[in-house]
Amino acid sequence: MVEEWLREWQPPSTCQTLVLIGPSAGYTLPANFIGRFSHIVAVDLDVAAQVLLPLRFGRPVQWLTRDFFGLDQKTPSPEGLNDLFSSYPAAAFLFCNILGQIPVALREKVGTPNAGEIVEPYMKSLAQLLANARDKYAIASYHDRFSRDLRRPNEAIDHLTGELFSGWSVKKEFPWRLTRRLEHQIEFVTNQSASRATS
Repeated sequence: MVEEWLREWQPPSTCQTLVLIGPSAGYTLPANFIGRFSHIVAVDLDVAAQVLLPLRFGRPVQWLTRDFFGLDQKTPSPEGLNDLFSSYPAAAFLFCNILGQIPVALREKVGTPNAGEIVEPYMKSLAQLLANARDKYAIASYHDRFSRDLRRPNEAIDHLTGELFSGWSVKKEFPWRLTRRLEHQIEFVTNQSASRATS
């Protein structure tokens, strides 16, 4: 399903650089998609990924290890993403199943009793930042909307991504069964207009 969606995403031909945000070792990314770009930049703090991703695709990768999401700041802020976007103005940006993990990481950072005071304002700021970037850069994301343990089908974890991409033109959702017991509802989003998609 990821491969099919990425095949449909057609950033402008001027986008020869692909910036992968949170790709880990790239296990969800098809090689034919990566091969469409002449330069790959990866943003990930995982040291193992810095070895495994280039090996998986057999090509060099430029690594950035800055926390552009600002999760380690005293007051977490996503404003660092603006620096990332402006550093590669002609690139295509792909958020690799990471945005739904942000609320989880923030809850772990601040603790459950105070989570709402940090998580919800952060996600609203992130949504506004992405909206401001929508008309300037080629952006796509696949991320968790909900996840659930199939042994408890009436209970679901909301990953708070439902309002991140309000007004974006292309959205799809599908269930992704990670194990026999764990299922995630994944949303695909791009800022590619319907007219551009068929041009």
